[in-house]
Formats: sequence, structure tokens, C-alpha cells
Amino acid sequence: MIILFLTLAVCSFLLGFILGAFKKPQVKTPDIKVFESDDFTTQKEYENFLNYDGTMQE
Repeated sequence: MIILFLTLAVCSFLLGFILGAFKKPQVKTPDIKVFESDDFTTQKEYENFLNYDGTMQE
């Protein structure tokens, strides 16, 4: 009974190892959308962020 359990455990381990070694996951790259019309607005907001001096806004 113990030998059967150990044999089953070793076979399960080897099967999982073999399937994991040969089956590579597919890497999905996210779609990056660039909005050229908002380029000026984004640049202006970034400049405002960099120029902020820490005072309380009204």
C-alpha cells in the first residue's frame, strides 16, 4: 500500500514536471493607445505638475 502511494506520488510529480517544462504560457501584451490630439494638453498638465510649488490652491 505504501509502495503504491509512493509510486503514484512520483508519477504525479513527474507528469506535472513534464507538462510544466514543455508547455510555455503565452505572454499577452497590452494594447497601447496613443492619442495624438491630447498631446498638447498632456504636455501642459505635466508642466503644471512639475512647476507646482506646494501652496494651497484656491
